[in-house]
Amino acid sequence: MPHLHESIQSQGVRLLIIGSEVTQGFIFDTNTQFICAAMFEIGVEVKEIRVIPDDKETIIKTLNEFLSKDDFILTTGGLGPTDDDLTVDILCEIMNVKAVFIKDCEKRVKIVIEKYAREAPSTRSRYEKRLYRQCRIPENAQALPNHAGLAPGIFISDYKIVSLPGFPLEIRNIWPHALEKIRQNVKSHFLSKTFNIWGVMESILYESLQFSKDSPNKIIMGNHSLAWGNQLFLRTSEENKVEYDALIQQIHEKFGANIVENPILAWIDHLKKNKLTFGAVESCTGGYASKLLTDIPGVSDIFPGGIISYDNQIKEDVVGVSGKTLEKFGAVSRETALEMALGGAKKLGSDITISITGIAGPTGGSEEKPVGTVYFGIYNKKEKSACTGHGYFPFGRERFRNAVVHFIYLMLYQRYVYYNDESLWLKTVQGQSFQPASLPESLV
Repeated sequence: MPHLHESIQSQGVRLLIIGSEVTQGFIFDTNTQFICAAMFEIGVEVKEIRVIPDDKETIIKTLNEFLSKDDFILTTGGLGPTDDDLTVDILCEIMNVKAVFIKDCEKRVKIVIEKYAREAPSTRSRYEKRLYRQCRIPENAQALPNHAGLAPGIFISDYKIVSLPGFPLEIRNIWPHALEKIRQNVKSHFLSKTFNIWGVMESILYESLQFSKDSPNKIIMGNHSLAWGNQLFLRTSEENKVEYDALIQQIHEKFGANIVENPILAWIDHLKKNKLTFGAVESCTGGYASKLLTDIPGVSDIFPGGIISYDNQIKEDVVGVSGKTLEKFGAVSRETALEMALGGAKKLGSDITISITGIAGPTGGSEEKPVGTVYFGIYNKKEKSACTGHGYFPFGRERFRNAVVHFIYLMLYQRYVYYNDESLWLKTVQGQSFQPASLPESLV
């Protein structure tokens, strides 16, 4: 039997990802990124990450090795109903304890069984035992509630182990309970902060920040690309808190309008708070702006719909763009973007409507309008105001769509949430790419 942990806090976390589906390349492991980011946020050191298959000998060997290190252990995978879900049995074997059933889980499994028994009664005996198998935890463990699946998470206080299912949605559901156990049992070693800074290139970001002579050696900075912008990471020791706090203040002062966790979520929140509806008319992005919005549950109250007007005939017949406008200015122009937004508002009945029209490439560009060119329209029916914008995103089709859509949501966030004043917003670096547009007399 491995030795019990002392009551002192562990120095770090060792992460064990269990699953042959991961080691054989069938699925992409997103759990490691999620967990490591959460550990960074609370200043906890991840000492080791190991990915292993559903093999009993390998799991036992790895767990025993981890237990000898006196660090907190976090495992994912192996809590399901199949024969290769071995985590509970192995934990019991290592600690020489029995498995017990969790009543709350048994109740939920019973409901599932009764439902499927009505639909396929002849197969009940085949799956009943397997489903109940997920309700087990070691007798010396505490169950962590899982409202996104059947198998509970597991916390073993004496050994400082948390075991979670492998499904990302279930991990996120259990996570607040798991994180509480980690905070209680693992020492925080460093100060850390993460910023999502949208619409700012990496080179501009770093060149804009002023450091004291020895700050670069005291504060570690790193970044990860966002769809349109950068995620900035700061890390330092407690003794450097003065310089750390000064740098954080500097970042907020220079990039405050660009710092938002997710501009799409911020925009949805604004629409809901103000009881506004929103519509999108898209050409080159092919409905991606609508797709990202409808990925979020509960947007039906604020989003009546979107229109994909990829072909010019659809722009004319469905959206109501004038044929003369298309002929004179082209599909990719401020004029067409404005009429797309106005026509979309009429069709969709939305309070605020955007339009996107551009050239994703790799063909279709010209000297005047190269690949990556895009125009935007924003029409506010209640304010009786409109503006059009221009951008250039020469990144290839997929990255183009991603950048363009996040850019327009950032502009909506800045215009209506952060500044809430069009005149102020139009004077900003990115707001300057937009200009007020005149409305037809019928809409004034």
